Amino acid sequence: MSEELVLFDLPSKKEAGNRGWSGNTWKTRIVLNYKNIPYKTQWIEYPDIAATFASYGIPPNPASSSDATYTVPVVKFPNGDYLMQSYAIAQKLEELFPEPSLHLESDSYNKVVAAWSKIDPALAPETRPRVPKNILNPASVEYFERTRAARLGMTLEELSKSDKAGEAAWAAAEPGLQALKAVLTENSSGPYIDGDSVSYGDLALAGNYAFFGTIHEDLLKRLLSYDESLQRHYDACKKWLERSTF
Repeated sequence: MSEELVLFDLPSKKEAGNRGWSGNTWKTRIVLNYKNIPYKTQWIEYPDIAATFASYGIPPNPASSSDATYTVPVVKFPNGDYLMQSYAIAQKLEELFPEPSLHLESDSYNKVVAAWSKIDPALAPETRPRVPKNILNPASVEYFERTRAARLGMTLEELSKSDKAGEAAWAAAEPGLQALKAVLTENSSGPYIDGDSVSYGDLALAGNYAFFGTIHEDLLKRLLSYDESLQRHYDACKKWLERSTF
């Protein structure tokens, strides 16, 4: 039996810091950091995900899901059980390690998802093309470029040069950024979405800060400069972003 939880995460290349970068896997890594749960990272490249997790007997994502058959994050618990999908993992970690609480009863996570679902696709021309260039190891570049081109209907190179890129991307993200500002300023009693109380929504949002910062610090600076509430929120959460490499 393993003495620690194992987090399966996507690695970045040496030039990007050999660290976790995906906003999705950060949803789990930051929960582990926040709760101070002992864990170790097992890096896995994109092309190895499906075969590896299938070999462990992990049930695939439902065919009706928009996700790939197998996705990260995955956690292996000390009893040998595996669990896929970040929210399901958060629920299990909250059950096993209830303090400090994620306050899953809060609506903060749904609010963050609603706002970020407008920001992320709008800024895709600024983020996605930089992932293979700035972050990925060679083993994952072809997979990422091929699958994202199929999803987007054009190559990442074409996307980066399209009329959706540059300032047009930030203009398109404006409604989502306004919604995020509203989420962060609704409660003025503290830096977190619910005021002084940290919830899962805060941690999920902070994982996206890590994604932007790994792509390029200028992207993170641009995001945080939108409103002082974002910078305040980042400052309150950044201590849980420090462990990113093991």
